Amino acid sequence: MLLKVIDKDKVKVLIEDKDLEEYRVTFENIDSDDASSREFLLMLLNEIYSSTGVNFLDSKVLVEVIPGISNSYYIIITRLLPSSDNAVNIDKTVKADEDMYLFELYCPENIFDIAGVFDKNKDVKFSATRMYKYRDKYYFTVDFPPETVSGENFYLLIKKLTEFCEKCKWSIVNEALLEEWGELIAENPVQKIRAL
Repeated sequence: MLLKVIDKDKVKVLIEDKDLEEYRVTFENIDSDDASSREFLLMLLNEIYSSTGVNFLDSKVLVEVIPGISNSYYIIITRLLPSSDNAVNIDKTVKADEDMYLFELYCPENIFDIAGVFDKNKDVKFSATRMYKYRDKYYFTVDFPPETVSGENFYLLIKKLTEFCEKCKWSIVNEALLEEWGELIAENPVQKIRAL
């Protein structure tokens, strides 16, 4: 379980796959009319208070549950203020115009080997690269223009990269998870290493 304080009236909680064994409250069965769900949410409010100091125990709250990747899910708890009109705003994310690939590094030093692979394959164009740490593992992301992600040279590049890292399945981890809950170790590490 990961907790993130948004502000004094809002906290975001990530319930990960491994938490489900302990809490036994899944996205599918969490329900305000269910006694075990209410017990779980009360435990969660106590955990938020003891871990962050944000106290929702004496407030009316809005609980939003959002599916995540695999079996994980997010719970957003918002304190409802007496003057709140509870308006709902929908914000749509603009679709990216590049294809992002995500890899788990076998060890953090492999980023130097990866930079070497890109240096030897200059015909495959790419833009941003990032390196993250999440749960004591290291991840590397690279953005490719759409016209790049096809053809023999691209597939050979990916094959060479997997000597130093493993391509992640989208259902297990994604960049949004890394951005929110992980630690950004380096912005454009491949470009910086190649520039040395």
